[in-house]
Amino acid sequence: MNIVHVSAEYYPFAKVGGLADVVYGLSHQQTKMRMRVSVFIPEYSLLDREQLGEGERVYEGRLKNVSYSVVRYTHQKTAVYLFRFSDRLFDRDSIYGQKDDFTRFLQFSLACSDFLLQKKVKADVVHLHDWQAAYASFLIKPLGCKIVLTLHNLEHQGRGPIGELLQLAPSVPWIGKDEVNLLEIGIDQADVVVTVSPRYKEEILTWQGSWGLDAALGRNRHKLHGIINGLGDAPFNPRDDRFLTEKLQGESIQSILSFKKSAKKELQELLGKRLITPLIVTVSRLAHQKGLDFMTHLCEMTETLGCSYLILGIPATNELGKHFAYLKEKYRDSPYVHISLEFNLRLSHLAFAAADFTYIPSLFEPCGLTQMIGIRYKSIPIARATGGLINTIHDYNDKNIPQQERNGYLFSGWGFDPSDSAIRRALQDYNNKKNFEDHLLNLSKFRFSWDEPERAYFALYKS
Repeated sequence: MNIVHVSAEYYPFAKVGGLADVVYGLSHQQTKMRMRVSVFIPEYSLLDREQLGEGERVYEGRLKNVSYSVVRYTHQKTAVYLFRFSDRLFDRDSIYGQKDDFTRFLQFSLACSDFLLQKKVKADVVHLHDWQAAYASFLIKPLGCKIVLTLHNLEHQGRGPIGELLQLAPSVPWIGKDEVNLLEIGIDQADVVVTVSPRYKEEILTWQGSWGLDAALGRNRHKLHGIINGLGDAPFNPRDDRFLTEKLQGESIQSILSFKKSAKKELQELLGKRLITPLIVTVSRLAHQKGLDFMTHLCEMTETLGCSYLILGIPATNELGKHFAYLKEKYRDSPYVHISLEFNLRLSHLAFAAADFTYIPSLFEPCGLTQMIGIRYKSIPIARATGGLINTIHDYNDKNIPQQERNGYLFSGWGFDPSDSAIRRALQDYNNKKNFEDHLLNLSKFRFSWDEPERAYFALYKS
């Protein structure tokens, strides 16, 4: 089977969040299953070129207003095609957040579609990811291939003026609206639409969770499927993590405790600061979706609760940057709170390895990888019950779940009290040596590999 993934991100070349890891993890697993896999991404000026190696220019094309070229690379047996544009639309200092994102990624979809229609790459399945690739679903219909669209986060939809689309696209059937929604077009045109967890599929079919797409999702609910993401061995593998001095040597409690102790020591040396134990960590993009009020509240509660809290992330807006810069300065000398607002791979890996608990107070969470990474590094999740967090975390108090399948603490609602209660339960277990060690040992059962998600996608490809 010939599969083409079209995405704005792909690990390790272009990464902002979990999208890059998911597209890499799924495509890598498909390659292992002896499928012929290609990945299309824009050629950003900020690409990690050291990892690209030598490429081959395979095509030069022309759209309405711009020319483009395609360079082919090979990464771990996957063909990676980079799309370069003559108007330098992707020569920016960030992947997203530009005023012309609608135009940039519309051009990307147009170029990918044109390249596919020239039959330069064979495609039995074209798998589109999020709004940045969604418009291709309409343009590649003549190929007769299966078209799959994965919704990684419905909040981001690719809305823009119809006039912009009319200027760029060869044909547009959506006349009569002042605004066009690229993700809505993808939902209508794709053969299969996948959410990144079963629970998120249920949530987007409600008015509150649809982000204004309730009509489109309602008329296409027959082709909606929910598949939980996997977590590949790269880059998060505590047994072979290049950022850690001491790796995880085994699954015995002695190995786990030694691993955590070493990581805590190394983390504190890197921070230049002592943090008391137990340590709660949040590693996240600092956007409103992630539950910032809960994070701020926990900063205020740490001394009372008797724990420390590390926040590691990049603020999504200047306003949020000012808020977290204030908190960072406020707790600069505190042994209870530390805030780092820089992108630092070593620090993020050390944070997961050192953490006793991972705090994930998301207001909504389509899937979430943080809880999976934390569990792999023997950090127990404390999370708000929403989206993929419900599918991957089973509360220790849930009597409807077999004990060996329980792996964390969940809380519901919008107030701080349920969160405080979940954290207190976690800290009580931490102070009960046998309970806590039993919980740590049980985390070894949860691997979150790509085996099962890949099989689920393959079944949809063939359906």
